[in-house]
Amino acid sequence: MKKNLYQLIKLHNKYISKYTSGKATSHKILKKIKRFREQIGFENKFRKLELSLLASGLILIGSTQANAQISFGSTQTNPFNIQPASETWSQPRFIDLDGDGDLDITNVISSEFVFIENIGTSTSPNFTAPDTNSFNIPGGFLPPNHDFCDLDNDGDYDLMIYEYSYLFSYYENIGSSTNPSFGTVQTYPFNLPSTGQHFTPDFVDLDNDGDFDLMMGNYNGGFTYYENTGTASSPSFAAATTNPFGLLTSSSGFYTKLDFADLDNDGDLDLMAAFSVSGDAEIRYYENIGSASTPNFAAAQTDPFGLPAADKIRSCSFGDLDGDGDMDLLSTDIHQDLTLPGNPWVIDYLYYENTTPNTSLVSEQNEIGISVFPNPATNELNIVTEENDVISIINVLGEIEMKTNINVGQTVVDISPLPAGIYFLKSEKLDSTLKIIKN
Repeated sequence: MKKNLYQLIKLHNKYISKYTSGKATSHKILKKIKRFREQIGFENKFRKLELSLLASGLILIGSTQANAQISFGSTQTNPFNIQPASETWSQPRFIDLDGDGDLDITNVISSEFVFIENIGTSTSPNFTAPDTNSFNIPGGFLPPNHDFCDLDNDGDYDLMIYEYSYLFSYYENIGSSTNPSFGTVQTYPFNLPSTGQHFTPDFVDLDNDGDFDLMMGNYNGGFTYYENTGTASSPSFAAATTNPFGLLTSSSGFYTKLDFADLDNDGDLDLMAAFSVSGDAEIRYYENIGSASTPNFAAAQTDPFGLPAADKIRSCSFGDLDGDGDMDLLSTDIHQDLTLPGNPWVIDYLYYENTTPNTSLVSEQNEIGISVFPNPATNELNIVTEENDVISIINVLGEIEMKTNINVGQTVVDISPLPAGIYFLKSEKLDSTLKIIKN
């Protein structure tokens, strides 16, 4: 039974899809799978290869994506040497602001921009003390929240701050991706208005058209969406849409803080939002049951995946902090420390490792093989595939850094513009993700 590697993968995945799609994997089915593996040589000649391909998600393992469950580990309070702060306002963000390939933390505390540098690695973080004198960003903000995004498409992160006085303040990064420096403030940029009780900005390409749109979490528990009708390098935002894509305003909840991530690994972005509710706090999850270009969010699930409630205002920020290919969660718990004189307010950073098993599948419809080399790579990445395809290279924040067509056989992709670090290569025809490292 002579077959090349890709044919073996195709046969194997087709067989697994046929016998496991939409049903539990019974003992009888497992015996059939074992017999088939023996026939094509996976139990002997290709056993070591199978194990490596299983780890990369190229081979099915006998379960269905619909059955996958998202899970997070137990609460880790102020891990990786993160220092708590004294304040009642917090919305930390994961961001590789210095372009060294690992995730740093930014925040605005006591009306000052705070940079918490990761001096560890992309898989083993270690954070410095908070720095309030970084990158020429001024202080004195009214109770603000912030987000970073490459709004001018020049390869570095720009800063948008939304202040409680209904003010959008934009700071262009006039430095570089490894040495940021921010220009003078631009207020109400890109046609963004001064209106509504907004609270937290989050830039995300929700309509999958290659530019960043803006979703705002509102003071009163709802959401406001501004579609980018401009371009990736010259944004222009349309008029506000309230609670779009099926999102519902809660009758309870204030100070909406939000972030997006593809938590269920189905190719579209889901939403997690934190709310202050009656003196307590809770997190709500909105699954995207639509698509990557036409989102539609299901009803909220409160404190999902075993996440505990908190004392006061909570927050959400996603990033792959341990470099294992899934989105971990950074949150906060703002509470009074009753053990200290005056019972001061304290911000604790809460970290939840994403412990969801990696069960990325190849669908029966898209039975192809794909390989990449070298890995790690410095300037060029070679991609070998059986079919014409489109691949995306995604950073640890879940943002697309590069998207390109590849042809049958071998395609060389120039990755030299990417900062060093961990990335994920995703194929449109292969419902799986490969981890790649850029030196």
